[in-house]
Amino acid sequence: MHQQLLNIPQAAGAAAGTFQVPVVLPQPEQEIRYFKDEWDLDRSARELIAARQCMLGANYAGCGKSATANRASALYAEGNPVAEGPASIVCTPGNFLAQRWMRDAPSSVQSMTYDSHFGIRTKDGSNKFGGQPRIFDELWSASAGNLMKLFKFMKRNPDILVIATGDPRQLPNPSMRWEQDMTNRAIAMMFPVKFVMTEIKRQGTESKRYQEHADAYFRGKTEDHYRLLSQY
Repeated sequence: MHQQLLNIPQAAGAAAGTFQVPVVLPQPEQEIRYFKDEWDLDRSARELIAARQCMLGANYAGCGKSATANRASALYAEGNPVAEGPASIVCTPGNFLAQRWMRDAPSSVQSMTYDSHFGIRTKDGSNKFGGQPRIFDELWSASAGNLMKLFKFMKRNPDILVIATGDPRQLPNPSMRWEQDMTNRAIAMMFPVKFVMTEIKRQGTESKRYQEHADAYFRGKTEDHYRLLSQY
């Protein structure tokens, strides 16, 4: 539950001004889903595509949120190619994370900050890009203004695949003027479906990531399961 002060104008003929009344707002319901097999990257990606506009979270760091979202974006782009521009777009709160996506993601993916995405407009006011799938990374670190712009973008473009990733425990944007509970409510309203990943797949150093966990999990599995390991 969230309590908010509502400004009520004074009745006609009374002294000018307003008075405040506390109003308790219910927490929006958010459907929590789990992947049937989150080690199966393609299958998990297709579950995200089927949800169309959804949040992707994880219980721990290293569960593979970015890899799964990126794979869903790539599969969607293959089946829904655009005439020009990047195959898919990743938006991040700041330049550092955008540069990391630029370094690690395929060349068909264009990374940019939230500000750049929502600031790029044509003269008629529409978004410069087309129907490319979008990944909005680290959503809890976005500003209140960008959350509002994302909400309007999703309302105007219900058919575009939008996957948001993030964790409410992340540090908020320095310019965020909302309280944590208000941010949680807003994101839950925007994304009524949330997938949660529960298994850590990144272990040890970068060169040996997923090795220990994957070896234990894949022991006795088929060659198809081993093939999935190379995709992370």
